[in-house]
Amino acid sequence: MDRVANFANKVEYPYLMIIGEKDTIVDNSAARDWHQKTASKSKEIKLMAGSYHELSKEPNNSVLFESILKFTVKQLNESTNTFGALNIKDLRFSK
Repeated sequence: MDRVANFANKVEYPYLMIIGEKDTIVDNSAARDWHQKTASKSKEIKLMAGSYHELSKEPNNSVLFESILKFTVKQLNESTNTFGALNIKDLRFSK
């Protein structure tokens, strides 16, 4: 874990970090600290309210999937290697 923390400033790639509010496996304060130290110009952190560690198995997992899709669309649309634009409004979510 020390190595991960020590090299946070080397992270320059885009990323989305989603953490569960009630996660007892990942230290949310350490995750937030790492997020602040990274050098990425395109980074996001999202806290899933009332969620634990396995976010995809939570009752509100649509928040997880929608966040991932929105971040991915944003990255695709901002990419210099575009192959077409994708509008988040064109996506439909269902359970």
